[in-house]
Amino acid sequence: MQRLLVKVVQDTHAGTVLVTHDIDEALLVSDRIVLLGARGSLIAQWHVSVPAPRAAEVQALGALRIEILPALQDAMSRERMIA
Repeated sequence: MQRLLVKVVQDTHAGTVLVTHDIDEALLVSDRIVLLGARGSLIAQWHVSVPAPRAAEVQALGALRIEILPALQDAMSRERMIA
């Protein structure tokens, strides 16, 4: 499904919003990753500049994943404190 989504977006140049809780999926199919808080507030965003197909670019995607994880963990901790 991920490959199909990427192909459709490339072929049609359509703007697309994908909501996922899977960092790896976001890294594989997105040009921009946005981390939103529980109430929809923008916490952080990253641009994915790794060329497609990205499955072969594990090292570059891994570096971006390592950058995203602390922000995600921090956001989750703050959300637990509010709840």
